[in-house]
Amino acid sequence: MSKFASIEEVSSFAKQRILGTLKERYESAKFDRELWNDFSQLGVPGIAIPQEFGGYDGEPWEISVYAREIARSGCDIGTVFLWLNHLALASHSILDFGTIEQKKKYLPKLAKGEAIGVVVVSGFASEGDGIRVRRDNSGYLLEGSKAYVTGGTVADLFLVVAPIEEGGERNYLSFLVDKDTKGVKTRDMGLGFLKTVPHSEVIFESVRVKEESHLCSDSRVHPDVGRAIFARERSCASAALSGLFAQAAIEAKDRYRQKYEVLKFEPKEETSWVHHLSALSAYETISDHLTNAAFGDLKNWREKLPLLVYIGLSLAKWAFWLVDFVSSKELEPTFPLDVILNDMKIVLVGEELLRKEGARIFLG
Repeated sequence: MSKFASIEEVSSFAKQRILGTLKERYESAKFDRELWNDFSQLGVPGIAIPQEFGGYDGEPWEISVYAREIARSGCDIGTVFLWLNHLALASHSILDFGTIEQKKKYLPKLAKGEAIGVVVVSGFASEGDGIRVRRDNSGYLLEGSKAYVTGGTVADLFLVVAPIEEGGERNYLSFLVDKDTKGVKTRDMGLGFLKTVPHSEVIFESVRVKEESHLCSDSRVHPDVGRAIFARERSCASAALSGLFAQAAIEAKDRYRQKYEVLKFEPKEETSWVHHLSALSAYETISDHLTNAAFGDLKNWREKLPLLVYIGLSLAKWAFWLVDFVSSKELEPTFPLDVILNDMKIVLVGEELLRKEGARIFLG
């Protein structure tokens, strides 16, 4: 394949293969590697990776557009988040910060989806005991754990960002660690939502990594790895969630029609619907803008934080409002609305962080 599939082709695949198998996969709470392989045949894992490293020369903004459409048509935000972790975070960090040897070694398989890469970031708002780096005569040792890593038990490669304490200072180092490295262990941790993709504890028991596993040859760029991961994760997630929430609105309106035969709201309800749906439409444009900035203008990306805070907190309010609407109207949340409403809980995970960031920006 010389180019990745069109948005229409990906949308059709999402409806047939992702949504078509979602109920069974959600109930079993098992990751479907065959589905991932079929998804990879569309070229999507390598959208914005250069051809010289096995990708398809797409643009970063296309990640945002495809994430939104796959979430809307497939209603499986777990699979979308794994793909974004793999492409926007792991693969692109190697592309932007890795050595030429690392790019040649890892990117072709990642771009084709033959290997799955995920990030493991510790020392910020991490769960678990946290991971620490210690230097020794032959390289570095990784010790500790990170909980709730998206795709941890199915990943083939971990991009680890963790702190090292030296000379009274804390710095962050980044490493590429293969899953079969001695001392690396994983275990499933049920979230109760996003059930199509495992969320796992990744454990490092005296894991020895050599100098060539260092993601960056220049230690001065290490802080940029964590910043890039945060910026890209939040920007791409906003795009995906705007697609999922738009579909949630369609499903809720369909249930309303089925029960009451007409779509007629009280003036206040109508105002709420118009407000929320127009906001979702605006979020699509904003998230594309944020994604472009996160990939192309990282130094100035912090200027976009107010937009990110606004979208993140607004999506959380939107989720609460829709759940309350479905409940107050006694609508039956049949499939796929039941799955969507359950997965909407993901917006609460980052709500506190965004609230604190917003308080810092606007309240001092």
